[in-house]
Amino acid sequence: MATIKLKDWETPEAIELIKGWARDGCIDKDIAHNIGISENTFCRWKKRSPTILEALRQSKQVADRKVESALYRSALGYQFTEVTRERDETGAMVVTKEVIKDVKPNTTAQVFWLKNRLPEIWRDHPELFTAPADNPILASLVTLLKDEEQKET
Repeated sequence: MATIKLKDWETPEAIELIKGWARDGCIDKDIAHNIGISENTFCRWKKRSPTILEALRQSKQVADRKVESALYRSALGYQFTEVTRERDETGAMVVTKEVIKDVKPNTTAQVFWLKNRLPEIWRDHPELFTAPADNPILASLVTLLKDEEQKET
């Protein structure tokens, strides 16, 4: 069995293969498997080959943006056209029906988006405010509220 060499995977054709796998959502372990090497060997290759490292970085960004876009669309809801095709009497496929369908907004996607994009507002346990040192009345009120909250728990 021939050993697999890094230089063989730095050719333009091989880089395109690696880019394609990364764009399709493959993780490093999958790409290493596709090449026929261990994940550890692939990690060493990335350290030694700026070409492979940059190809992975760019292509993984493409996949990430696709998922972000899908999450965003899911959060807001969207419409799509469902097309039904059937064979006619000649055997050719023809469109028999087109229906516009609505996909309702996904609240789980909305929560996920908001918690990650606006954590200061949407995290599970936000700090409502911190008392400024130059406002003793507000500082006293915060202290009283915290004491009451601790008594209740």
